[in-house]
Amino acid sequence: PAQWRWLARWLAECSPDRYRRNRARMQRIARLGRDALRELRATTGIDDSVRRGYLMLFRSEAEVELNEPGRAMLDEQGIGYRLLDAAATRALEPALSRDAPLAGGLHLPDDESADCQRFCQLLAERAVARGVEFRHGVEIVAIRRDGNRVRGLIHARRRLAEPNTIDVDSVVICAGNGSVALLSKLGIRVPIYPVKGYSATIDAGPRTASAAGAAPRLPSMAVMDEAYKTALTPLGSRLRVAGTAEFGGPKLKLRESALATLRRVADDWFGPGIDFSKARYWVGARPMTPDGPPLLGRTAIDGLLINIGHGSTGWTMSCGCARVVAALASGDDPEIDLDGLTLARLSAAGR
Repeated sequence: PAQWRWLARWLAECSPDRYRRNRARMQRIARLGRDALRELRATTGIDDSVRRGYLMLFRSEAEVELNEPGRAMLDEQGIGYRLLDAAATRALEPALSRDAPLAGGLHLPDDESADCQRFCQLLAERAVARGVEFRHGVEIVAIRRDGNRVRGLIHARRRLAEPNTIDVDSVVICAGNGSVALLSKLGIRVPIYPVKGYSATIDAGPRTASAAGAAPRLPSMAVMDEAYKTALTPLGSRLRVAGTAEFGGPKLKLRESALATLRRVADDWFGPGIDFSKARYWVGARPMTPDGPPLLGRTAIDGLLINIGHGSTGWTMSCGCARVVAALASGDDPEIDLDGLTLARLSAAGR
């Protein structure tokens, strides 16, 4: 039932006007996120091997035509891009297989890609050095409040003798799909559903002399197969292939047909030189709202803030969302207009 309710809401958002509105809201927070991320890199010295540029690949002229509304949005938002034919796309990204079914590409020169896991690990190290405390392995099961004020976190005891609460002045709920249950206990209903995605990470470094074939050429930037909505991102000597959007409940299990799609896309664009025999596969559940934008900011409960529902663009928006929530938690005004990014959006939609 939860899945069907979410899908009904999602279908209601599938019109040109709502698409434009929702994309504009996401773009607002993404721009702040980009600027905040660059500032964070500069001030902390984090090196996450950032690469500039992003290239969307079209297999057919029909895909180029279907992308036209997206390009119109880019024009409205003042985002630079180049629409390339097949020859220009190959010239920009020579690692593409000559046999790839290529009709053209859309190049976004100001976009960036990097290793988000490495970034988070390095950021955590710097946070600890500045006095932040991480409590790993602590399962938060509920939020304790006194009247309409947050007072603490209730966690599952690991030892019978230890107290099961942590006193707090305020709390930010940013627990992905787990946020739904935590908030529902406080009477706050949010339409977030886990939409599963898969990835394969391949070591594309030099092969041994005994290995058959040459090592594959990695792309110089992240590329996106528009037909299969699958991204191929170089991470040092590795290639990460990630995509799909799958419904069917919270259980996480590697499904062979989804992994086969990742392999097919990689093979189409970068040829049979990619060796999947030692690929590391992963499946995860993206916390998605039916209309796309995340839900940020204060709630009706004093001291309780949210930062949830980022879907498949979590890192794109992460630093921007953090800046917004940090400002609100400190009693300051956020740097951007939050219209359409808070819980008020659900009330306005009759939800």
